Amino acid sequence: MHHGQYIDVTEGHSLYFEDLGPKEAIPILFIHGGPGAGFTETCKIPFDLTIQRVIFFEQRGAGRSKPFASIENNTTDHLVADINRLLDHLSIQQCILYGGSWGSTLALVYAIRHTHRVLGLVLRGVFLSTQKEYDHLFVQGSQKIFPEAVEKFLSLVPKEKQNSPLAYYASMLSSESPETVELFARAFASFEISISKLDINLEHLETFLDQYNYRSLAAIECHFLSQHCFLEENYIWKHIEKIKHLPTAIAHGRYDAICAPHIAFELSKQFSKCCLDFVTAGHSSSDPKLIEALRKATQWVLQQI
Repeated sequence: MHHGQYIDVTEGHSLYFEDLGPKEAIPILFIHGGPGAGFTETCKIPFDLTIQRVIFFEQRGAGRSKPFASIENNTTDHLVADINRLLDHLSIQQCILYGGSWGSTLALVYAIRHTHRVLGLVLRGVFLSTQKEYDHLFVQGSQKIFPEAVEKFLSLVPKEKQNSPLAYYASMLSSESPETVELFARAFASFEISISKLDINLEHLETFLDQYNYRSLAAIECHFLSQHCFLEENYIWKHIEKIKHLPTAIAHGRYDAICAPHIAFELSKQFSKCCLDFVTAGHSSSDPKLIEALRKATQWVLQQI
């Protein structure tokens, strides 16, 4: 059994983390998605912790971090600063960043701002927080492939507010009514999980929700996405030159309804050393084909260092 630790950051937040594997190995920092999803034992499957050192941590408000599901003093800038604090705490000067979905966004933003601390990037389900990606998530991607899931998601939103459902969900998740918060948190998480896999059914969905920190996922993800992740439009594209030299491996589901595959393709062209692997999968990192692709991606980046 692995015993996690906590690190106090700022504004009353405390982050849960696990530092696994041999300390002499090149450190890999696992950056989870969501925002707010935290990490589970499944996230550890792509790694060989007998020879690889991987630091898993849960971002502000996510999973076991405290206070749970808090959106106070919780922005991209805060999370970037937290990564520096965690690396300093562990006396890590440089590491590989490994991030999927929102984790890829945060990894790229951190690399842009603190390039000297990054040895390479392993990315899955690339998301750059641009308007066309939000359109893909709520219209072009999910609505065309999972129309029933989108209809159910929007059923809780008044018609006059359905052009900005995230903002409405975010307001409901800040309600003083526990029943309202529970209703919208479960509905939001159900929507995301429903469109993340190619073959999920209702029974699997309910089982997954009962084992998942969906309240932190819903609250924090709506908080971030309704604010475009606290990034100006095209922020990563505007600063990509700073990190184009970093060895980067990308694994992406060919039928990802959450993160558009063409974004991963366009991003891969910006790096001088990049390995891009499209696999027959959706968005979920638990897909066996994505797990295998991520194993290979990690090994490829390690070999470039």
